[in-house]
Amino acid sequence: MFDFGAHGRDEGGVKGRNNKGLVTFDRKLKKDAFYLYKAYWSKTPFVYIAGRRYVNRAEKETEITVYSNKPQVELYQKGRLIGSQTASYVFRFQVTMEPENVILVKAGEKRDSVILYRVEKPDPSYVLPVQGEVENWFGDLTEIKEDYFSLEDKVGDLVESPEGLQIFRDFMAVYDSRKKGAAAATHMTEEQRLATMKSMRLKELMRRTNTPGEEAVQWLEKLQSVRRSSI
Repeated sequence: MFDFGAHGRDEGGVKGRNNKGLVTFDRKLKKDAFYLYKAYWSKTPFVYIAGRRYVNRAEKETEITVYSNKPQVELYQKGRLIGSQTASYVFRFQVTMEPENVILVKAGEKRDSVILYRVEKPDPSYVLPVQGEVENWFGDLTEIKEDYFSLEDKVGDLVESPEGLQIFRDFMAVYDSRKKGAAAATHMTEEQRLATMKSMRLKELMRRTNTPGEEAVQWLEKLQSVRRSSI
């Protein structure tokens, strides 16, 4: 239900938190997904405009998504009826943006409204600034041998070969050594780890373990020494 603490996470500008909940960590904000579940599961009538924090929009035509457990929804722009839809749970309307847009939706006796603005350029505050090395991991290593493992492969495929399993063990040993003591070290067995990580791509594994960019390149070089056909 709620975002929760997770030591290995470093996503969305927040370290140590899993942000996949339906409600924020501080319990103050119900995310759009909360209302989608509510539309499917709740019998209490309601209507809700999704994407309401996306206030400044640069596109001329924008899509307004509405969630409701009522069968019919009407959308108004500055008091003018734009459209009426009959659907189940999710309603989508195309709206031509004006400089200021008062959007009202009605579902039976229920109402919801937002104010959206048309801007000339995308609002930079909606984009998380990139800090440090994120995508540019590979440096001058531009030639990736296709028949060999790379960071795009999955953990489960890598460990099927003895060489790949040893690389995985070496990587996790380095990761555990950074945890500085038993209090932070994992209590999972190798089997449990593999069961958790087998579907994860190696690139994602390195992100979640906060592997520095230069070190990621070194691991890639080791992966490129193991041929996939050896599985």
